[in-house]
Amino acid sequence: NKVYITSDRAHLVSVLDGSTNEIISTFQVNDPCGIAVNESTNMVYVTSESQNQVHVFDGVKNNLVTKIDVGKSPRGVISNPETNMVYVTNQLDNTVDVIDGSSNQVVETITVGDTPRRIVVNPETNIVYVSNHLSNSLSVIDGDKNEIIDTIAVEQPFELMINPKTNKVYSTYYGHTTLSIVEDVIREKNASENYETIFGMLGAGIIAAIIAIFITKKKSQKRRIS
Repeated sequence: NKVYITSDRAHLVSVLDGSTNEIISTFQVNDPCGIAVNESTNMVYVTSESQNQVHVFDGVKNNLVTKIDVGKSPRGVISNPETNMVYVTNQLDNTVDVIDGSSNQVVETITVGDTPRRIVVNPETNIVYVSNHLSNSLSVIDGDKNEIIDTIAVEQPFELMINPKTNKVYSTYYGHTTLSIVEDVIREKNASENYETIFGMLGAGIIAAIIAIFITKKKSQKRRIS
Protein backbone atom coordinates (compact mmCIF):
# COMPACT_ATOMS: atom_id res chain seq x y z
CA ASN A 1 0.00 0.00 0.00
CA LYS A 2 2.44 2.63 -1.22
CA VAL A 3 1.96 5.70 -3.38
CA TYR A 4 4.72 7.15 -5.57
CA ILE A 5 4.83 10.86 -6.40
CA THR A 6 7.15 12.62 -8.85
CA SER A 7 8.29 16.22 -8.36
CA ASP A 8 10.15 17.58 -11.39
CA ARG A 9 11.08 20.87 -9.71
CA ALA A 10 12.52 19.18 -6.63
CA HIS A 11 14.01 16.34 -8.72
CA LEU A 12 12.52 13.84 -6.29
CA VAL A 13 10.31 10.77 -6.17
CA SER A 14 8.49 10.51 -2.84
CA VAL A 15 7.16 7.25 -1.39
CA LEU A 16 3.95 7.64 0.60
CA ASP A 17 2.67 5.00 3.02
CA GLY A 18 -0.96 4.53 2.00
CA SER A 19 -1.93 3.41 5.50
CA THR A 20 -0.54 6.41 7.38
CA ASN A 21 -0.39 8.97 4.54
CA GLU A 22 3.17 9.77 5.56
CA ILE A 23 6.25 10.04 3.35
CA ILE A 24 8.57 7.19 4.25
CA SER A 25 11.29 7.59 1.63
CA THR A 26 12.52 9.79 -1.24
CA PHE A 27 14.62 9.08 -4.33
CA GLN A 28 16.75 11.53 -6.30
CA VAL A 29 15.80 11.61 -10.00
CA ASN A 30 16.61 14.46 -12.38
CA ASP A 31 13.43 15.80 -14.00
CA PRO A 32 11.20 12.85 -13.12
CA CYS A 33 8.01 12.58 -15.15
CA GLY A 34 6.29 9.28 -15.86
CA ILE A 35 6.00 6.59 -13.22
CA ALA A 36 4.75 3.01 -13.34
CA VAL A 37 4.53 0.14 -10.88
CA ASN A 38 4.57 -3.54 -11.72
CA GLU A 39 2.25 -4.99 -9.08
CA SER A 40 3.52 -8.52 -9.71
CA THR A 41 7.23 -7.79 -9.20
CA ASN A 42 6.88 -4.65 -7.04
CA MET A 43 9.32 -2.80 -9.27
CA VAL A 44 8.86 0.93 -9.83
CA TYR A 45 9.88 2.67 -13.07
CA VAL A 46 10.47 6.43 -13.33
CA THR A 47 11.42 8.34 -16.48
CA SER A 48 14.08 11.06 -16.31
CA GLU A 49 13.49 13.46 -19.22
CA SER A 50 16.80 15.32 -19.03
CA GLN A 51 18.96 12.22 -18.45
CA ASN A 52 17.30 10.01 -21.09
CA GLN A 53 17.00 7.22 -18.57
CA VAL A 54 14.52 5.06 -16.70
CA HIS A 55 15.25 4.61 -13.01
CA VAL A 56 14.23 1.24 -11.57
CA PHE A 57 13.43 1.04 -7.85
CA ASP A 58 12.65 -1.94 -5.64
CA GLY A 59 9.29 -1.25 -4.04
CA VAL A 60 9.98 -3.55 -1.11
CA LYS A 61 13.47 -2.37 -0.18
CA ASN A 62 12.93 1.21 -1.37
CA ASN A 63 16.30 1.32 -3.10
CA LEU A 64 17.61 1.99 -6.61
CA VAL A 65 18.11 -1.18 -8.64
CA THR A 66 19.50 0.26 -11.87
CA LYS A 67 19.26 3.02 -14.48
CA ILE A 68 18.37 2.11 -18.08
CA ASP A 69 19.40 4.27 -21.05
CA VAL A 70 16.49 4.94 -23.40
CA GLY A 71 15.64 7.42 -26.18
CA LYS A 72 15.55 11.20 -26.07
CA SER A 73 13.24 12.91 -23.58
CA PRO A 74 11.43 9.87 -22.15
CA ARG A 75 8.07 10.81 -20.68
CA GLY A 76 5.40 8.14 -20.37
CA VAL A 77 6.04 4.69 -18.93
CA ILE A 78 3.83 1.66 -18.30
CA SER A 79 4.44 -1.89 -17.14
CA ASN A 80 2.46 -4.98 -18.09
CA PRO A 81 2.33 -7.19 -14.96
CA GLU A 82 1.31 -10.22 -17.04
CA THR A 83 4.37 -10.16 -19.33
CA ASN A 84 6.84 -8.14 -17.20
CA MET A 85 7.50 -5.85 -20.15
CA VAL A 86 7.92 -2.09 -19.71
CA TYR A 87 7.12 0.52 -22.39
CA VAL A 88 8.62 4.03 -22.52
CA THR A 89 7.68 6.92 -24.82
CA ASN A 90 10.60 8.98 -26.16
CA GLN A 91 9.22 12.39 -27.20
CA LEU A 92 12.13 13.67 -29.27
CA ASP A 93 12.86 10.35 -30.99
CA ASN A 94 9.22 9.53 -31.83
CA THR A 95 9.78 6.03 -30.50
CA VAL A 96 8.71 3.60 -27.81
CA ASP A 97 11.39 1.56 -26.07
CA VAL A 98 10.43 -1.91 -24.86
CA ILE A 99 12.25 -3.06 -21.71
CA ASP A 100 12.36 -6.64 -20.46
CA GLY A 101 11.63 -6.32 -16.74
CA SER A 102 13.49 -9.52 -15.92
CA SER A 103 16.79 -8.31 -17.39
CA ASN A 104 16.27 -4.52 -17.33
CA GLN A 105 17.43 -4.36 -20.95
CA VAL A 106 15.89 -2.57 -23.93
CA VAL A 107 14.82 -5.38 -26.27
CA GLU A 108 12.98 -3.40 -28.94
CA THR A 109 12.50 0.15 -30.22
CA ILE A 110 9.27 0.92 -32.07
CA THR A 111 8.79 4.00 -34.25
CA VAL A 112 5.45 5.69 -33.56
CA GLY A 113 3.93 9.10 -34.35
CA ASP A 114 5.17 12.62 -33.70
CA THR A 115 5.87 13.50 -30.04
CA PRO A 116 4.58 10.45 -28.15
CA ARG A 117 3.47 11.56 -24.70
CA ARG A 118 1.66 8.93 -22.68
CA ILE A 119 1.22 5.19 -22.94
CA VAL A 120 -1.16 2.57 -21.54
CA VAL A 121 -1.50 -1.19 -21.84
CA ASN A 122 -4.38 -3.60 -21.54
CA PRO A 123 -2.84 -6.58 -19.68
CA GLU A 124 -5.68 -8.86 -20.73
CA THR A 125 -5.14 -8.35 -24.48
CA ASN A 126 -1.48 -7.28 -24.37
CA ILE A 127 -2.29 -4.32 -26.60
CA VAL A 128 -0.45 -1.03 -26.02
CA TYR A 129 -1.76 2.46 -26.86
CA VAL A 130 0.44 5.54 -27.38
CA SER A 131 -0.72 9.16 -27.60
CA ASN A 132 1.08 10.94 -30.47
CA HIS A 133 0.49 14.56 -29.57
CA LEU A 134 1.55 16.30 -32.79
CA SER A 135 0.41 13.50 -35.10
CA ASN A 136 -3.17 13.70 -33.78
CA SER A 137 -3.29 9.94 -33.34
CA LEU A 138 -3.00 6.90 -31.11
CA SER A 139 -0.56 4.17 -32.11
CA VAL A 140 -1.81 0.66 -31.34
CA ILE A 141 0.97 -1.84 -30.62
CA ASP A 142 0.76 -5.63 -30.45
CA GLY A 143 2.64 -6.50 -27.26
CA ASP A 144 3.37 -10.03 -28.48
CA LYS A 145 5.21 -8.94 -31.62
CA ASN A 146 6.11 -5.35 -30.64
CA GLU A 147 4.63 -4.10 -33.90
CA ILE A 148 2.19 -1.31 -34.73
CA ILE A 149 -1.08 -2.85 -35.86
CA ASP A 150 -3.23 0.25 -36.15
CA THR A 151 -3.34 4.05 -35.94
CA ILE A 152 -6.46 5.77 -34.60
CA ALA A 153 -7.16 9.44 -35.32
CA VAL A 154 -7.53 11.53 -32.15
CA GLU A 155 -7.03 15.29 -32.04
CA GLN A 156 -3.95 16.34 -30.02
CA PRO A 157 -4.02 13.45 -27.54
CA PHE A 158 -2.07 13.94 -24.34
CA GLU A 159 -2.95 12.04 -21.17
CA LEU A 160 -4.23 8.47 -21.53
CA MET A 161 -6.15 6.07 -19.33
CA ILE A 162 -7.57 2.62 -20.10
CA ASN A 163 -10.24 0.41 -18.62
CA PRO A 164 -9.04 -3.18 -19.29
CA LYS A 165 -12.50 -4.62 -18.61
CA THR A 166 -14.26 -2.56 -21.28
CA ASN A 167 -11.17 -1.98 -23.46
CA LYS A 168 -12.02 1.71 -23.66
CA VAL A 169 -9.19 4.25 -23.91
CA TYR A 170 -9.69 7.77 -22.57
CA SER A 171 -7.62 10.67 -23.88
CA THR A 172 -7.57 14.36 -22.98
CA TYR A 173 -6.89 17.04 -25.57
CA TYR A 174 -3.99 19.41 -24.98
CA GLY A 175 -5.35 22.85 -24.14
CA HIS A 176 -9.01 21.82 -24.59
CA THR A 177 -11.79 20.93 -22.15
CA THR A 178 -12.57 17.81 -24.14
CA LEU A 179 -12.31 14.10 -23.42
CA SER A 180 -11.99 11.54 -26.22
CA ILE A 181 -13.23 7.99 -25.72
CA VAL A 182 -11.93 5.26 -28.03
CA GLU A 183 -13.51 1.82 -27.87
CA ASP A 184 -11.12 -0.56 -29.56
CA VAL A 185 -12.21 -3.82 -31.12
CA ILE A 186 -11.22 -7.34 -30.17
CA ARG A 187 -8.59 -8.37 -32.67
CA GLU A 188 -8.39 -11.80 -34.26
CA LYS A 189 -5.04 -13.17 -35.38
CA ASN A 190 -4.26 -13.36 -39.11
CA ALA A 191 -7.56 -11.83 -40.19
CA SER A 192 -7.99 -8.61 -42.13
CA GLU A 193 -11.44 -7.12 -42.54
CA ASN A 194 -13.53 -4.03 -41.88
CA TYR A 195 -14.45 -3.17 -38.33
CA GLU A 196 -15.96 -0.25 -36.48
CA THR A 197 -14.15 2.01 -34.06
CA ILE A 198 -16.48 3.99 -31.82
CA PHE A 199 -15.08 7.40 -31.03
CA GLY A 200 -16.92 9.77 -28.70
CA MET A 201 -16.14 13.32 -27.67
CA LEU A 202 -17.38 14.47 -24.28
CA GLY A 203 -17.20 17.96 -22.82
CA ALA A 204 -15.01 18.00 -19.73
CA GLY A 205 -15.93 21.49 -18.47
CA ILE A 206 -18.05 22.43 -15.48
CA ILE A 207 -21.18 21.15 -17.21
CA ALA A 208 -20.25 17.91 -18.94
CA ALA A 209 -22.26 17.40 -22.08
CA ILE A 210 -22.06 15.21 -25.12
CA ILE A 211 -20.65 17.28 -27.97
CA ALA A 212 -20.55 14.68 -30.67
CA ILE A 213 -20.55 10.95 -31.14
CA PHE A 214 -19.72 9.37 -34.42
CA ILE A 215 -18.68 6.00 -35.80
CA THR A 216 -15.76 5.63 -38.15
CA LYS A 217 -15.27 2.52 -40.19
CA LYS A 218 -11.69 1.42 -40.69
CA LYS A 219 -9.87 -1.38 -42.43
CA SER A 220 -7.17 -3.03 -40.37
CA GLN A 221 -5.76 -6.31 -39.16
CA LYS A 222 -7.92 -7.78 -36.44
CA ARG A 223 -6.22 -9.59 -33.63
CA ARG A 224 -7.36 -11.52 -30.58
CA ILE A 225 -4.66 -12.02 -27.94
CA SER A 226 -5.36 -15.05 -25.78
